[in-house]
Amino acid sequence: MPTGLRERFQEEVRRRIARFIGSEERALLVAGPPGIGKTHAVIRAVYEEYPGKVYVVLRTHTQQDHYAKIVPREDYIAIRGIQEHCRVREVRNHPLAHQLCKWMRERGCSCGYTEQFSEAGRRRVVSLLYSHLSTAMVSLLRGARIVVFDEYHSLLPQERRITYAQLRLAEEEYGRAIRLEARDVLGRLEEMRARGMEVWAERGYSYLLEVVSVLEQLKKSGSWLYSEASPTLPNVKVVIFTGIELPYRKRFDRRARRIVNELVRLLSMYRSVIFLPSEEAKRRLIPRPAPGVTEDVGEFAEDPGRSVLLIAGGRWAEGIDLPQPEVICIIGVPYDEPPFINPALRELYRYLRAKGLRSFTTLYRYRALSKTLQAIGRGLRKLDQRLLVILADRRYADECWREVAPKWFLVQRFRVVDDLRVLRDYLVRWGLGLGADEHLERVQRARLLKKIRGE
Repeated sequence: MPTGLRERFQEEVRRRIARFIGSEERALLVAGPPGIGKTHAVIRAVYEEYPGKVYVVLRTHTQQDHYAKIVPREDYIAIRGIQEHCRVREVRNHPLAHQLCKWMRERGCSCGYTEQFSEAGRRRVVSLLYSHLSTAMVSLLRGARIVVFDEYHSLLPQERRITYAQLRLAEEEYGRAIRLEARDVLGRLEEMRARGMEVWAERGYSYLLEVVSVLEQLKKSGSWLYSEASPTLPNVKVVIFTGIELPYRKRFDRRARRIVNELVRLLSMYRSVIFLPSEEAKRRLIPRPAPGVTEDVGEFAEDPGRSVLLIAGGRWAEGIDLPQPEVICIIGVPYDEPPFINPALRELYRYLRAKGLRSFTTLYRYRALSKTLQAIGRGLRKLDQRLLVILADRRYADECWREVAPKWFLVQRFRVVDDLRVLRDYLVRWGLGLGADEHLERVQRARLLKKIRGE
């Protein structure tokens, strides 16, 4: 006989769920105070009382991992996105990864992302995320008899967004303007879809097809469309170079030093402003700057043929204008010193954690992004300015940066390059105005096809 409040609550949940499963009722709401064991009680009761397939909708990957401890592993699978399963870096880092994934599958590439859906057919308990409900994954729930919505208050309408960057790229593919506020735009969806499919068949992705997908969903659901003024900077290109990663421990790595110095030599051919995370990083990674690279802002201002090496977050990275650079490059992520080196920071994090604050995100990641954006802003003073921004660290491609990045930055179009030779070619074509983006797409598409063929 259960005696404690927690045990009595869980026993009552079990009885109610058993009665619900045997009835014609369509919904059962389980509510209770935090820490009383709602999650464990509900899923165990459903698993033991109902012999069929159960779908669970959760908020985070951490919750999915927690369910693996409640349900026997042989009966459970957590559905994850392309970022988790795809083995091809170019696909994972692409803004339209789902389209590129489908394009590669049709050309014979094996795919861990789609394999999980076949595996889901053999498991009794399948979990997915609330964010998946605005994608094609929602079809998993159609026809399901038992669906558990954990933290039901998270079941809010999922926004589908069309950024200004996506809209401009879609218009380039379509060959004409797309006015979202115009009434006739919904009447042209079939025409737009046909053109988008042509582009997708050739490239592996289409921004026009993505815009059509969002508009079709809005039309079907009767949702409204609204716009927010957050325009892109039309002549600013942002490249994430993922061929290097520079956490604190890798500043001592010989390969990392070689790539950094090759990158600096490449940038010295242009009027570049190059930022490093700290003086210590500069000393270890670039003990002697390449010819044509100075550490004196005065020399850089006087000589249009020079590049300059600065520190992100330093006195030259905030509050000043640097004279018309062609390229701004941030090498590494300018985090503060690690807590194991900085005792004051360590004590501050300990205090914030005790107060229940997300100290890593609030301070560590946000401060690093703030230094990055300040560095970019040193050479960006006009909306029509022509500028190439290179973020040279694989970590800039991680989704976690979206949590702290401002909207104006997120709506820019990001290009991802993982090879220094490809980056060199991109720089040359960008400098000469020879269709750098189009060439990069052709190179990356050719590399994908080689991977598919196993070459």
